[in-house]
Amino acid sequence: MIPNLTDGVTVICDRYDHSSVAYQTVSGGGGEDISSWVRELNRHARRPDLTLVLDVDPKRAASRRETRSGSPELYEVDEMQVDLANFYGKIDEHFPNDTIRHIDANRDIAAVATAIWAEVMALRGESK
Repeated sequence: MIPNLTDGVTVICDRYDHSSVAYQTVSGGGGEDISSWVRELNRHARRPDLTLVLDVDPKRAASRRETRSGSPELYEVDEMQVDLANFYGKIDEHFPNDTIRHIDANRDIAAVATAIWAEVMALRGESK
């Protein structure tokens, strides 16, 4: 990641330390002590220029998962997904110095993609 950033390449990843904090906090009981501990473990991670959180209603997410092929993943338990959605809904509180934007992902793919692109272009100073 760092060599690409140094070369001016835009790097996009689908999970970063925000997800470590979210999943470990929720699976560990949801306490602030756990969240603080995981953030401390990741304190040397380079901060992202932009974090996009795709907010989706847990029931809609469950419905979408049902249409996928393959086996469910470890964290795809409905109760945990509700807890994760709640955590991500207030992720800004855990990373107050990060640039975090929430995208309403309950919409169709084209609308979500347009919203994502608008946030990326705004960050790059290329918005209309």
